[in-house]
Amino acid sequence: MLPRRGGKRLSKVWIAAGVWVAVWPALARAEAGTVEIAWSAPADCPTTPDVEASIRDLLGRPPHLPDGRKLEIKARAERKRDRGWSGTIETRLGTTTGSRTIATESCRAVADATALIVALMIDPEAVAARASPPAAPSPPQDPSRAIRAPPAATETAVSRAPPPSRRGLARTLSLGPMLAVDVGTLPRPSYGAGGRVGVKVGRSALELGVLASTSARGTIPGTAPPAGGSFRFWSASLSACPAFAVRRFDLGACAEIDAVEVKGTGFGVTARYENDARWLALGAGAIARLRISPHVAIPLRMGVVAPLGHPTFVLKGVTEGQGQIYSPSRVAVRALLAVDVDF
Repeated sequence: MLPRRGGKRLSKVWIAAGVWVAVWPALARAEAGTVEIAWSAPADCPTTPDVEASIRDLLGRPPHLPDGRKLEIKARAERKRDRGWSGTIETRLGTTTGSRTIATESCRAVADATALIVALMIDPEAVAARASPPAAPSPPQDPSRAIRAPPAATETAVSRAPPPSRRGLARTLSLGPMLAVDVGTLPRPSYGAGGRVGVKVGRSALELGVLASTSARGTIPGTAPPAGGSFRFWSASLSACPAFAVRRFDLGACAEIDAVEVKGTGFGVTARYENDARWLALGAGAIARLRISPHVAIPLRMGVVAPLGHPTFVLKGVTEGQGQIYSPSRVAVRALLAVDVDF
């Protein structure tokens, strides 16, 4: 009877050992925490297996957590309108959640940043050990085992942005031609042409301009044959135009002071009369500057000019209307279209 009891006990031991051997791998896997990655990106981007392979390369082993917790990763890469890429990475480890947003130049950079963040959450010491340079020269690595992106560069892109530049605003010399339409300075609307030179500080400008008009005729009512004068003007202006950038435009306002001279020649009488008058004028208006290239722009200015003097041009020897031909308007309206070339 004793040998039979001993045989049964021995059989129970072997059965228990067999069960333990069979169950042990499952228990070991249960103790190791899982890592789940949900990766979303356009078709031409790296795939989920590519991201997982990068994580294995950074860790030097399959990704898992030794404490049995579960790490969930949701990452998404999207193309931006300026041809760059943005990435959103959301993490959940137990009850702790986190989210990061990055801006990079490619979809591959978003994938590499995702792999680095996951690897650092799993085992930062393993990542640092594999990223540190060897103490002595060693044979080149197998390309299939190479880390896909330098960790230091990716970490900088993820968590530390370079400080903004503190350089002063750019100063440039600007010059170019201009065309004008003026209503109010002469008896009739007139056109003009001229040029401008100025200094730009950022988007704002300080400019000197010279403008010469076409001639405009004015007649004295009631004269037969018509008598009156032919007039033209020239002006020199100093203007300041602060502006700010809106897409491809510089929008702002202008204030200016003009020195104006009008010359007139009488007609319709026996003697030819010539005369001129000078005055200062103050102006204000708006400017919209279209930037065609970094060095060429097309500004359009609309404004009003108010003369500080109001001389009256009179034709001698004419009794109708006391010989008065015209006087400049209290407020003249002026539009300027120019081309700016910056140096």
